[in-house]
Amino acid sequence: MSDMEDHQAMYPRKFVRMGLHEGVIAEMKVLRVNGCRVNSNQGKVVIADISPGGLKFTTMLRLDLSAVWRVWFQFMLEGETLRLIGSVRWGREDENGWWNYGVELDSDPVMQSNVIGVLNRRLLRLYPDKLIHHQIYKMQGELEGLRVYPPSGDQA
Repeated sequence: MSDMEDHQAMYPRKFVRMGLHEGVIAEMKVLRVNGCRVNSNQGKVVIADISPGGLKFTTMLRLDLSAVWRVWFQFMLEGETLRLIGSVRWGREDENGWWNYGVELDSDPVMQSNVIGVLNRRLLRLYPDKLIHHQIYKMQGELEGLRVYPPSGDQA
């Protein structure tokens, strides 16, 4: 069993992840390493998938996975700027020498609600005839006690 399979067995996903097949360029900054604040520059990474509870990003940067990394991301998705904070939980090198990392996002209700709203809008734009996907994310937000914004982005 691989490290990633071990991790997935130990920490089953709480949320459905949405693949961003076109890749979304994000700014990433390291906030803390092993609890110590660091002053790092922002760098570009590619967000490969996202959910209200986590994301996967790809980079040429190799992180020492024996350390605890707190990271910040900023990127545009569906016309909205998302600013997310979380902790790196796993990493692995792909066949091309790029590194993929999984991040567990902080369980901040406002941050999660923003991600759910953006993912709802994306689903409706990409799959207007697949309303069931929208309903799944809406239900997921309601189960978590989060405010889910209407697909148009208008706040009711």
